[in-house]
Amino acid sequence: MPLVGDVTEVPSALLNFNLPVFSLLLKLIVPAFALSIIGLVQGAGISQGYPNPDGKFPDPSGDFFGQDMANLATSFFQGMPAGGSLSGTALVISAGGKSRWANVLSES
Repeated sequence: MPLVGDVTEVPSALLNFNLPVFSLLLKLIVPAFALSIIGLVQGAGISQGYPNPDGKFPDPSGDFFGQDMANLATSFFQGMPAGGSLSGTALVISAGGKSRWANVLSES
């Protein structure tokens, strides 16, 4: 079975902080908007498809805020935009995950 290190170099430290290239703002505004819509639609679908473990109604506004803040923070470390994953959530729940942290920790 191939490992990640067989395909690419894996850094041994955290990524460096980098400011975005603001000169690209106008060129990237439309793709950024499209990615945000896709991410929010995925998050809303998952939020409605899987109830909270404590039985409370999902809070799409809180979910959107958390997803947006994570994507904003990631942008300063050359990260990839992230969205909800229906298949990932289903897998974590079927494996016995009981909280939202199970989904977060399965991604790291």
